[in-house]
Amino acid sequence: MSAVVAHRGPDDWGFVILHAGQVEHRSKSCPEGEIISRPEAADAGRTVILVHRRLSIIDLSSGGHQPMRTKDGRFWITYNGEIYNYKELRRELEAEGVSFRSNSDTEVLVSLYAREGAEGLRKLRGMFAFAVWDEDRRELFLARDRFGIKPLYYAQTSQGLFLFSSELKAFLSSGLVSPDIDREAEFAFLQRGSIRAPKTFYRDIKALPPAHWARWDGKQLLVESYWSLSKTLARDHHASTSIAEVADSARHALIESVKAHMISDVPVGIFLSGGLDSTALVAAVRQFYSGPLRTFTVVFPGTQWDESHLARQAAAYYGTDHVELEVTKDEFYGGLDKLFSAMDQPTVDGVNTYFVAKSARDAGVKVALSGLGGDEILGGYKSFVDVPRLQRYLRAARCVPWVSGAAASLTKRLPIRWAPKLAQLLRCAPDNLEALWRDYRALFTDEQIHDDFGLEATDRENSQAPGFQPSSETSDPFWSIARLEMERFMIPQLLRDSDVFTMCHGIELRTPFVDHLFLSAAVGAGTWPRNGAPSHKIALFRQMGGFLPANHLAQPKMGFTLPFEIWLREALLNDVSSGISRDMRSLLNRSYHRRFLDGFIRGHVHWSRIWSLYVLERFKARGAEAC
Repeated sequence: MSAVVAHRGPDDWGFVILHAGQVEHRSKSCPEGEIISRPEAADAGRTVILVHRRLSIIDLSSGGHQPMRTKDGRFWITYNGEIYNYKELRRELEAEGVSFRSNSDTEVLVSLYAREGAEGLRKLRGMFAFAVWDEDRRELFLARDRFGIKPLYYAQTSQGLFLFSSELKAFLSSGLVSPDIDREAEFAFLQRGSIRAPKTFYRDIKALPPAHWARWDGKQLLVESYWSLSKTLARDHHASTSIAEVADSARHALIESVKAHMISDVPVGIFLSGGLDSTALVAAVRQFYSGPLRTFTVVFPGTQWDESHLARQAAAYYGTDHVELEVTKDEFYGGLDKLFSAMDQPTVDGVNTYFVAKSARDAGVKVALSGLGGDEILGGYKSFVDVPRLQRYLRAARCVPWVSGAAASLTKRLPIRWAPKLAQLLRCAPDNLEALWRDYRALFTDEQIHDDFGLEATDRENSQAPGFQPSSETSDPFWSIARLEMERFMIPQLLRDSDVFTMCHGIELRTPFVDHLFLSAAVGAGTWPRNGAPSHKIALFRQMGGFLPANHLAQPKMGFTLPFEIWLREALLNDVSSGISRDMRSLLNRSYHRRFLDGFIRGHVHWSRIWSLYVLERFKARGAEAC
């Protein structure tokens, strides 16, 4: 299991075995190991093994080695992530009499847990997934950060074993967990392009949800939440706040968050796409740091997706050392096997991150900032405008029955690309914003998934799974949509994919927009008007008084993506079509199969649907091979 995730921590390794009052501790620097005796903790019936792979970012010396124990040997920790306020927490603990042997955030974290237990989680600012073993109480404690930036999965086997890891492939490599696919998770993937915790693609492996902790005592698992995104977004909003005041508050909060996220003992780079969010990160850094700064962008020469000129302009404007990585369709196609080897669960996203992370690592960078989260928190997506507009239309249509009938009739004449989704949207209850957003964002409609793939959504939102909490609406439509974009898109797809596709290259990705203190500042400032701008986010940045270059604010939103549609037609069509005809006969009837591929060739079926089916079949083949 350790070898399979070695890419996540290429700098160091270590493991500890605790059994019958004896502790065996080995590491890269001490492969022969050391034996520590604690007879008072003897429990001959159970063995605990903690393994760590380290990417050295803070305290590069052996002082940051893991698994790490407290001085008295009671608590052992293995931890992935960064605690950005660890220095402040360390000072608090030292004032209470705690002494430290290293300069690492790991020692601060395990010391905080030893002193405050689960309550200490509320003090943490950062991204983390960690496990602490308590030798005295003989129980395991797991925890994950508020937004689930760092992954944490677990499984309980029929032999009575409890396993946990940062990646699913570790479970499959152990031979102790079945690779059987969860059919409900498969439905969720076809509907949304990703799978939401606590489910995973595999039936017997669960994901600890974001902002949750779990405690396992050898018999039962207790899962509880320690923070709520819905409650944070449901706070009272200051409707009277002007957009200028909101912009000033957001700018200061972003600069403060970026400063916190820059903490590192190794150089930090920035993924600069040329869009507003990544450019804002560079702008924020330049408010407090004038030294050398490296930026990276992926270039798609000769395509409409190439934003390299904007990234180049921003790099020149802020004086960064800029690196460009040119990706062609041949390089993309030739790298598919490595890409799928890195992909931990099926996803329709993240390929762009894979390539830019490779470029950054080749340039010697181990830590990079990303503008991920800006669209979800600041209202950059079309959904913030389109969904309320759809809601108003549906309410009006309910008052005039013939309008609904005429619209439903029209959908039967529309191309396959739009008809099924529009028909499902027209059936939505106008007051159910969540259902309306879900159908607006859907990859495939429920009817398509049922009729063409034979899948049933019997437990659509995992309501019976440990740690699941139903969402609640806020009083403000803007923040209701923000919650949905974060809960259903950013967290299960963008953050998960970004972690997988950067860590596979040994890079730690940090996301200053995805920070609970920045979010609180944005929510507390209230909702701001668009004032005629294409999005709420652009309206906000335009009020920041020269914070960003003027030409960036005038550009239409493109999104940081690859030219999939062109490449699928030119380079992948034969492979995809043969894969569908060979592997998908159990899912697609012949007429739908022909209609689907025909629609893609003529431009009536979006590339994401073809790509999602290709990804799904590659994963199903992987599961079959594991068996």
